[in-house]
Amino acid sequence: MGTTDLQVGARVAGLRASAGAVPRALWEERSLVRVWCMRGTLHLLTPEQFALYASQFDPAGQYNAQWQRYFEVSAGDLAALYDAMAEALADGEPLTRRELGEAVTARAGARLGARLGSSWGELLKPAARRGLFVNGPPRGAETTYVRTDRWLPGFALLPAETAGPELLRRYLRAYGPASPEDYARWLGVRQVGRVRAVLARLGEEVTEVAVGSRRLHALAADVAELCAGGGGADGAGGAGPVVRLLPAFDTYVLGHADRDHQVDPARRPQVYRTAGWISPTVLAGGRVVGTWEHRLESDRLEVRVTPFEDLMDGPTRAALEAEAERLATFFARPLSLYT
Repeated sequence: MGTTDLQVGARVAGLRASAGAVPRALWEERSLVRVWCMRGTLHLLTPEQFALYASQFDPAGQYNAQWQRYFEVSAGDLAALYDAMAEALADGEPLTRRELGEAVTARAGARLGARLGSSWGELLKPAARRGLFVNGPPRGAETTYVRTDRWLPGFALLPAETAGPELLRRYLRAYGPASPEDYARWLGVRQVGRVRAVLARLGEEVTEVAVGSRRLHALAADVAELCAGGGGADGAGGAGPVVRLLPAFDTYVLGHADRDHQVDPARRPQVYRTAGWISPTVLAGGRVVGTWEHRLESDRLEVRVTPFEDLMDGPTRAALEAEAERLATFFARPLSLYT
Protein backbone atom coordinates (compact mmCIF):
# COMPACT_ATOMS: atom_id res chain seq x y z
CA MET A 1 0.00 0.00 0.00
CA GLY A 2 1.30 3.43 -0.94
CA THR A 3 1.70 6.37 1.40
CA THR A 4 -1.16 8.19 -0.31
CA ASP A 5 -3.68 5.71 1.10
CA LEU A 6 -2.26 6.26 4.59
CA GLN A 7 -2.31 10.03 4.13
CA VAL A 8 -5.96 9.94 3.14
CA GLY A 9 -6.72 7.52 5.97
CA ALA A 10 -5.18 9.93 8.49
CA ARG A 11 -7.57 12.64 7.34
CA VAL A 12 -10.83 10.85 6.51
CA ALA A 13 -12.65 9.39 9.49
CA GLY A 14 -13.74 5.78 9.18
CA LEU A 15 -11.82 5.00 5.98
CA ARG A 16 -10.74 1.38 5.51
CA ALA A 17 -7.85 0.17 3.36
CA SER A 18 -9.98 -2.68 2.03
CA ALA A 19 -12.64 -0.29 0.76
CA GLY A 20 -10.42 0.75 -2.17
CA ALA A 21 -11.59 4.35 -1.87
CA VAL A 22 -8.45 5.91 -3.33
CA PRO A 23 -8.17 3.67 -6.44
CA ARG A 24 -11.90 4.07 -7.02
CA ALA A 25 -11.63 7.87 -6.79
CA LEU A 26 -8.66 7.85 -9.19
CA TRP A 27 -9.66 5.38 -11.88
CA GLU A 28 -13.45 5.06 -11.72
CA GLU A 29 -14.96 8.25 -10.33
CA ARG A 30 -12.05 10.42 -11.52
CA SER A 31 -12.67 12.66 -8.52
CA LEU A 32 -8.91 12.58 -7.80
CA VAL A 33 -5.91 12.77 -10.10
CA ARG A 34 -2.33 11.67 -9.49
CA VAL A 35 0.14 14.05 -11.08
CA TRP A 36 3.49 15.81 -10.75
CA CYS A 37 2.84 19.27 -9.35
CA MET A 38 4.20 21.04 -6.24
CA ARG A 39 8.00 20.81 -6.15
CA GLY A 40 7.82 18.49 -9.15
CA THR A 41 6.62 15.63 -6.92
CA LEU A 42 3.62 13.35 -7.22
CA HIS A 43 0.46 14.40 -5.40
CA LEU A 44 -3.21 13.47 -5.29
CA LEU A 45 -5.44 16.43 -6.11
CA THR A 46 -9.03 16.98 -7.08
CA PRO A 47 -9.43 18.00 -10.73
CA GLU A 48 -10.41 21.49 -9.59
CA GLN A 49 -7.25 21.78 -7.47
CA PHE A 50 -5.07 20.62 -10.33
CA ALA A 51 -6.64 23.12 -12.72
CA LEU A 52 -5.88 25.84 -10.18
CA TYR A 53 -2.27 24.71 -9.80
CA ALA A 54 -1.61 24.30 -13.53
CA SER A 55 -3.21 27.66 -14.31
CA GLN A 56 -0.78 29.61 -12.15
CA PHE A 57 2.29 27.53 -13.06
CA ASP A 58 4.97 29.45 -14.94
CA PRO A 59 6.92 26.98 -17.11
CA ALA A 60 9.22 29.64 -18.55
CA GLY A 61 10.20 30.85 -15.08
CA GLN A 62 10.62 27.39 -13.59
CA TYR A 63 12.30 25.74 -16.56
CA ASN A 64 14.44 28.71 -17.50
CA ALA A 65 17.61 29.02 -19.59
CA GLN A 66 19.81 27.73 -16.76
CA TRP A 67 17.63 24.63 -16.36
CA GLN A 68 17.59 24.12 -20.13
CA ARG A 69 21.38 24.27 -20.33
CA TYR A 70 21.73 21.75 -17.51
CA PHE A 71 19.37 19.28 -19.19
CA GLU A 72 20.62 20.07 -22.70
CA VAL A 73 17.31 21.12 -24.22
CA SER A 74 16.08 24.39 -25.71
CA ALA A 75 12.81 26.26 -25.46
CA GLY A 76 12.11 25.05 -28.98
CA ASP A 77 12.71 21.45 -27.91
CA LEU A 78 10.21 21.83 -25.07
CA ALA A 79 7.59 23.36 -27.36
CA ALA A 80 8.06 20.51 -29.86
CA LEU A 81 7.85 17.99 -27.03
CA TYR A 82 4.60 19.46 -25.68
CA ASP A 83 3.04 19.39 -29.14
CA ALA A 84 4.16 15.82 -29.80
CA MET A 85 2.87 14.59 -26.44
CA ALA A 86 -0.47 16.35 -26.88
CA GLU A 87 -0.88 14.72 -30.29
CA ALA A 88 0.22 11.29 -29.05
CA LEU A 89 -2.34 11.39 -26.23
CA ALA A 90 -5.11 13.02 -28.26
CA ASP A 91 -7.32 9.94 -28.46
CA GLY A 92 -7.64 9.77 -24.67
CA GLU A 93 -6.04 6.35 -24.36
CA PRO A 94 -3.44 5.94 -21.58
CA LEU A 95 0.12 5.23 -22.74
CA THR A 96 3.03 3.79 -20.79
CA ARG A 97 6.26 5.76 -20.68
CA ARG A 98 7.76 3.47 -23.34
CA GLU A 99 4.74 3.89 -25.60
CA LEU A 100 4.74 7.64 -25.11
CA GLY A 101 8.46 7.78 -25.91
CA GLU A 102 7.88 5.85 -29.13
CA ALA A 103 5.03 8.15 -30.11
CA VAL A 104 7.13 11.26 -29.43
CA THR A 105 10.01 9.76 -31.43
CA ALA A 106 7.70 9.36 -34.41
CA ARG A 107 6.60 12.99 -34.16
CA ALA A 108 9.57 14.93 -32.80
CA GLY A 109 12.59 12.71 -33.35
CA ALA A 110 14.56 10.08 -31.47
CA ARG A 111 16.57 12.53 -29.36
CA LEU A 112 13.51 13.84 -27.50
CA GLY A 113 11.65 10.54 -27.52
CA ALA A 114 14.54 8.71 -25.86
CA ARG A 115 14.73 11.34 -23.11
CA LEU A 116 11.28 10.37 -21.84
CA GLY A 117 12.75 7.09 -20.61
CA SER A 118 14.79 8.86 -17.94
CA SER A 119 13.88 7.73 -14.42
CA TRP A 120 14.03 11.37 -13.27
CA GLY A 121 11.18 12.34 -15.58
CA GLU A 122 12.87 15.68 -16.22
CA LEU A 123 11.07 16.22 -19.54
CA LEU A 124 7.78 14.72 -18.40
CA LYS A 125 7.35 16.94 -15.36
CA PRO A 126 7.21 20.27 -17.22
CA ALA A 127 4.36 18.96 -19.37
CA ALA A 128 2.46 17.56 -16.41
CA ARG A 129 2.85 20.69 -14.28
CA ARG A 130 1.38 22.88 -17.01
CA GLY A 131 -1.69 20.61 -17.18
CA LEU A 132 -1.06 18.50 -20.27
CA PHE A 133 -1.41 15.05 -18.71
CA VAL A 134 -2.07 13.16 -15.49
CA ASN A 135 -1.30 9.60 -14.48
CA GLY A 136 -3.65 7.04 -15.95
CA PRO A 137 -4.59 3.62 -14.56
CA PRO A 138 -1.55 1.41 -13.93
CA ARG A 139 -0.93 -1.34 -16.44
CA GLY A 140 0.52 -4.06 -14.29
CA ALA A 141 3.62 -2.52 -12.72
CA GLU A 142 3.84 0.22 -15.36
CA THR A 143 2.60 3.78 -14.92
CA THR A 144 0.51 5.22 -17.72
CA TYR A 145 -0.17 8.80 -18.77
CA VAL A 146 -3.38 10.23 -20.19
CA ARG A 147 -4.19 13.64 -21.61
CA THR A 148 -5.93 15.67 -18.93
CA ASP A 149 -8.67 17.21 -21.06
CA ARG A 150 -9.61 13.77 -22.41
CA TRP A 151 -9.56 12.03 -19.02
CA LEU A 152 -11.47 14.86 -17.34
CA PRO A 153 -14.15 16.24 -19.66
CA GLY A 154 -14.63 19.91 -18.92
CA PHE A 155 -11.11 20.38 -17.57
CA ALA A 156 -9.98 23.91 -18.38
CA LEU A 157 -7.31 26.29 -17.17
CA LEU A 158 -8.18 29.54 -15.43
CA PRO A 159 -6.68 32.98 -15.98
CA ALA A 160 -3.34 33.10 -14.17
CA GLU A 161 -4.31 36.36 -12.48
CA THR A 162 -7.21 34.52 -10.83
CA ALA A 163 -5.46 31.22 -10.10
CA GLY A 164 -2.35 32.70 -8.46
CA PRO A 165 -4.11 34.55 -5.61
CA GLU A 166 -6.58 31.71 -5.06
CA LEU A 167 -3.85 29.09 -4.67
CA LEU A 168 -1.97 31.30 -2.20
CA ARG A 169 -5.24 31.90 -0.33
CA ARG A 170 -5.76 28.15 0.02
CA TYR A 171 -2.17 27.61 1.09
CA LEU A 172 -2.50 30.17 3.89
CA ARG A 173 -5.74 28.58 5.03
CA ALA A 174 -3.98 25.21 5.32
CA TYR A 175 -0.46 26.22 6.41
CA GLY A 176 -0.62 29.80 7.68
CA PRO A 177 0.85 31.74 9.31
CA ALA A 178 3.64 31.54 6.76
CA SER A 179 6.21 33.62 4.91
CA PRO A 180 6.64 34.16 1.16
CA GLU A 181 9.69 31.89 1.42
CA ASP A 182 7.53 29.18 2.98
CA TYR A 183 5.04 29.36 0.13
CA ALA A 184 7.80 29.38 -2.50
CA ARG A 185 9.35 26.26 -0.94
CA TRP A 186 6.01 24.44 -0.76
CA LEU A 187 5.12 25.39 -4.31
CA GLY A 188 8.60 24.63 -5.61
CA VAL A 189 9.30 27.94 -7.33
CA ARG A 190 12.52 29.90 -7.48
CA GLN A 191 11.10 33.41 -7.73
CA VAL A 192 10.18 34.63 -4.23
CA GLY A 193 9.59 38.07 -5.76
CA ARG A 194 6.75 36.59 -7.80
CA VAL A 195 5.25 35.18 -4.60
CA ARG A 196 5.44 38.59 -2.93
CA ALA A 197 3.62 40.14 -5.87
CA VAL A 198 0.78 37.60 -5.59
CA LEU A 199 0.65 38.15 -1.82
CA ALA A 200 0.25 41.89 -2.38
CA ARG A 201 -2.74 41.24 -4.63
CA LEU A 202 -4.61 39.63 -1.73
CA GLY A 203 -4.64 43.04 -0.06
CA GLU A 204 -6.62 43.26 3.15
CA GLU A 205 -7.50 39.56 3.01
CA VAL A 206 -4.03 38.98 4.51
CA THR A 207 -2.60 40.37 7.71
CA GLU A 208 0.85 40.27 9.25
CA VAL A 209 1.16 38.40 12.54
CA ALA A 210 3.98 37.91 15.02
CA VAL A 211 5.02 34.31 15.69
CA GLY A 212 7.90 34.37 18.15
CA SER A 213 10.47 36.66 16.60
CA ARG A 214 9.14 36.22 13.06
CA ARG A 215 6.68 38.34 11.10
CA LEU A 216 4.46 36.05 9.06
CA HIS A 217 1.25 36.28 7.07
CA ALA A 218 -2.17 34.78 7.72
CA LEU A 219 -5.64 35.22 6.28
CA ALA A 220 -7.33 37.95 8.27
CA ALA A 221 -10.43 35.77 8.56
CA ASP A 222 -8.38 33.06 10.30
CA VAL A 223 -6.60 35.16 12.92
CA ALA A 224 -9.19 34.83 15.68
CA GLU A 225 -9.24 31.04 15.33
CA LEU A 226 -5.44 30.88 15.20
CA CYS A 227 -5.15 32.97 18.36
CA ALA A 228 -7.74 30.80 20.16
CA GLY A 229 -5.50 27.89 19.17
CA GLY A 230 -5.86 25.37 21.94
CA GLY A 231 -2.19 24.36 21.70
CA GLY A 232 -2.98 21.12 19.91
CA ALA A 233 -5.08 19.78 22.78
CA ASP A 234 -7.75 17.26 22.04
CA GLY A 235 -11.34 18.23 21.51
CA ALA A 236 -12.61 16.73 24.75
CA GLY A 237 -11.80 19.44 27.25
CA GLY A 238 -8.09 19.66 26.44
CA ALA A 239 -7.14 16.63 28.52
CA GLY A 240 -4.09 15.83 26.41
CA PRO A 241 -2.41 16.51 23.07
CA VAL A 242 -3.79 15.31 19.78
CA VAL A 243 -1.50 12.50 18.59
CA ARG A 244 -1.30 11.53 14.92
CA LEU A 245 0.71 8.90 13.06
CA LEU A 246 1.53 10.41 9.67
CA PRO A 247 3.06 8.31 6.89
CA ALA A 248 6.26 8.95 4.98
CA PHE A 249 6.29 12.05 2.76
CA ASP A 250 3.25 13.52 4.45
CA THR A 251 2.41 17.02 3.26
CA TYR A 252 2.03 18.30 6.83
CA VAL A 253 5.80 18.36 7.34
CA LEU A 254 6.50 19.82 3.88
CA GLY A 255 4.49 23.02 4.08
CA HIS A 256 7.21 25.46 5.19
CA ALA A 257 10.81 26.41 4.52
CA ASP A 258 11.39 27.18 8.22
CA ARG A 259 10.20 24.09 10.09
CA ASP A 260 11.46 24.85 13.61
CA HIS A 261 7.87 25.18 14.84
CA GLN A 262 7.26 21.57 13.83
CA VAL A 263 10.57 19.78 14.32
CA ASP A 264 13.36 20.34 16.83
CA PRO A 265 16.35 21.37 14.67
CA ALA A 266 18.46 18.70 16.38
CA ARG A 267 15.99 16.06 15.17
CA ARG A 268 15.70 17.18 11.56
CA PRO A 269 18.09 14.51 10.20
CA GLN A 270 15.77 11.83 11.60
CA VAL A 271 12.81 13.31 9.74
CA TYR A 272 14.28 14.87 6.58
CA ARG A 273 16.73 12.16 5.58
CA THR A 274 19.18 11.69 2.75
CA ALA A 275 18.05 11.33 -0.88
CA GLY A 276 14.85 13.27 -0.14
CA TRP A 277 13.33 10.61 2.13
CA ILE A 278 10.76 11.96 4.63
CA SER A 279 10.21 9.65 7.60
CA PRO A 280 6.82 8.61 8.98
CA THR A 281 6.26 10.96 11.92
CA VAL A 282 4.51 10.97 15.28
CA LEU A 283 2.78 14.27 16.03
CA ALA A 284 1.74 15.44 19.48
CA GLY A 285 0.11 18.83 19.68
CA GLY A 286 1.19 19.55 16.11
CA ARG A 287 4.91 18.95 16.69
CA VAL A 288 6.98 16.00 15.50
CA VAL A 289 7.92 14.05 18.62
CA GLY A 290 9.10 10.79 17.08
CA THR A 291 9.11 8.47 14.11
CA TRP A 292 7.32 5.19 13.56
CA GLU A 293 7.10 2.21 11.28
CA HIS A 294 4.59 -0.52 10.70
CA ARG A 295 4.49 -4.08 9.43
CA LEU A 296 1.32 -5.68 8.20
CA GLU A 297 1.09 -9.39 9.01
CA SER A 298 -1.73 -11.72 8.03
CA ASP A 299 -3.04 -11.78 11.59
CA ARG A 300 -1.99 -8.42 13.05
CA LEU A 301 -0.61 -4.93 12.56
CA GLU A 302 2.72 -4.17 14.24
CA VAL A 303 3.41 -0.49 14.99
CA ARG A 304 6.79 0.50 16.41
CA VAL A 305 7.24 4.05 17.71
CA THR A 306 10.65 5.64 18.28
CA PRO A 307 10.06 8.74 20.42
CA PHE A 308 12.59 11.56 20.43
CA GLU A 309 12.29 11.81 24.21
CA ASP A 310 10.22 10.41 27.05
CA LEU A 311 6.71 11.27 25.88
CA MET A 312 4.74 8.61 27.62
CA ASP A 313 2.85 10.48 30.30
CA GLY A 314 -0.64 9.12 30.83
CA PRO A 315 -2.65 11.38 28.47
CA THR A 316 -0.09 11.20 25.67
CA ARG A 317 0.18 7.42 25.94
CA ALA A 318 -3.60 7.09 25.82
CA ALA A 319 -3.77 9.36 22.75
CA LEU A 320 -1.02 7.37 21.02
CA GLU A 321 -2.81 4.09 21.70
CA ALA A 322 -6.05 5.51 20.33
CA GLU A 323 -4.29 6.69 17.17
CA ALA A 324 -2.61 3.31 16.69
CA GLU A 325 -6.01 1.66 17.10
CA ARG A 326 -7.33 3.93 14.35
CA LEU A 327 -4.58 2.61 12.10
CA ALA A 328 -5.42 -0.97 13.07
CA THR A 329 -9.06 -0.32 12.18
CA PHE A 330 -7.92 1.11 8.85
CA PHE A 331 -6.07 -2.14 8.10
CA ALA A 332 -8.71 -4.36 9.77
CA ARG A 333 -6.08 -6.10 11.93
CA PRO A 334 -5.55 -6.51 15.68
CA LEU A 335 -2.85 -4.16 16.94
CA SER A 336 0.56 -4.84 18.48
CA LEU A 337 2.04 -1.51 19.60
CA TYR A 338 5.69 -1.20 20.65
CA THR A 339 7.19 1.99 22.09
